[in-house]
Amino acid sequence: MILQLDEELGKVILEEWNSHSDEWKGLLSCCELSLKMAMDPVIKKIYHTEGRFVLGERVREIDAKSSIRPMAAVIENLIREGKLKKVDPETLARQINALLMESAIFISESENPKLTYSLAIDSFRIIMEGLRTR
Repeated sequence: MILQLDEELGKVILEEWNSHSDEWKGLLSCCELSLKMAMDPVIKKIYHTEGRFVLGERVREIDAKSSIRPMAAVIENLIREGKLKKVDPETLARQINALLMESAIFISESENPKLTYSLAIDSFRIIMEGLRTR
């Protein structure tokens, strides 16, 4: 069930990605969309509640497997274009993924997911802006 949901979420993220011509804006938008999806009751139940209970850390592995490689490729392009500070793309992709996963859990477990989402997005944008070159 989680693998199927992960695949479906991946298609939604890819659709969002394809709607942007600017890789930076696409990256931000896809990350923000992944956090917004944490408010969906089905995603919360299957991915963040039951999935974590049944699969434990394997949920993180499943998420990372579908997210890390494409994100690292985008980061590598942004570094090459001089839009992001020089860092190891895979390491940064893993760190962003961890940030998103923890934020999604925080949102899905919140008593006020909309407020928590808003707070998480504000913090996420500040962190991401710190990666950009000036």
